Amino acid sequence: MKGLTQSIVFFFRHIYRSKSFWVTVGGIVVMFLLTWGISASVFNNIPPGTKEGKVVTAYDMTSVNLLNGMAQLMVYIGLFAAALNVNSVVKRGVLDLFLSLPVRRWELLTGAFIAGILFELTVLAIVISGSWLIHSSVFGIYYGENLHWGLLNLLGFVVMFHLVLFLSFGFRSPIAGLLVAIAYAVVVSPILFVARELTSTSGNAVLRETVNTLYWILPKSAELANPFFMSSQPLPEGHILKLILSTIFFIFTVFGLTIIVFEKKDH
Repeated sequence: MKGLTQSIVFFFRHIYRSKSFWVTVGGIVVMFLLTWGISASVFNNIPPGTKEGKVVTAYDMTSVNLLNGMAQLMVYIGLFAAALNVNSVVKRGVLDLFLSLPVRRWELLTGAFIAGILFELTVLAIVISGSWLIHSSVFGIYYGENLHWGLLNLLGFVVMFHLVLFLSFGFRSPIAGLLVAIAYAVVVSPILFVARELTSTSGNAVLRETVNTLYWILPKSAELANPFFMSSQPLPEGHILKLILSTIFFIFTVFGLTIIVFEKKDH
């Protein structure tokens, strides 16, 4: 486990020393300023004497939109920072130097994975809690029952980040990994989500079951990008649990394949 700890610390330090870290910090500051501006604008446009129930409704609707938007933006900024960090390690000979140390390859890869997840967890925790606190301070209302839904944003990040690692360590193509991850989250997953909705009542059983099977095999990036919207909607019982478990199963499968490919690679 010493090698795994060394790997995590190494990647954390590498992120901290990179320019992308300060881009992330700048992104957090911008999110806070936007939150304050939007919240103040909504609150100031509420007519004096408005019933408390309507004020609470305005608070809730604005909160859901703010948290969903800010968290989603920071997922992509965090992914960008983590991917650039991996790219600098793989492309600048740092990886070859690290492989010369008594650290096993699976420890190096797992350390990079854990470091990226912990980095994004920290970023999302700061952005979500900070945006909620600013928004609540403007309204004078402090309802935070849905903040834990931000963990689904983290799972959405993990979906994209593990694809970056697969192409980075398996094929030394971090930028290609970043592009594939974004393309999957922005294009493929939403198309699959819409296709499932459209074919759910189709009379063609083969088409319906094929799309449904693909939907539950592949990660649910479209849904994971909008967890705070889901928190305000009625969902079928067990839907969120199935969504999480199927996504985690895919991640572990691909990450295991990444380890196998990386172990066999001649770096």
